[in-house]
Amino acid sequence: MRSNPNLTNLKEQYDAMVKKFEDNQLIYGAKFSFEPIVGEIYHLYKGHKDGQPFLSVIDPSECSWDFVGTYRLTSEKLWEEKED
Repeated sequence: MRSNPNLTNLKEQYDAMVKKFEDNQLIYGAKFSFEPIVGEIYHLYKGHKDGQPFLSVIDPSECSWDFVGTYRLTSEKLWEEKED
């Protein structure tokens, strides 16, 4: 049976929306001690001691923390993942 291209496209859009929602939940639940600036790039790490995520301006190449991902804050106050 052939898959319907419209359903495949809809599934891809749904999966992307779910990932964006999960990323935003993770980042807004992370620790950070600064006010993120719209348009700037931030890096998400997993804490060594407690495993809690934290947001930083420090690039992964400059530290040895457990890197999770790189994100940019949009004008809608949503986090979007940045690909390398």
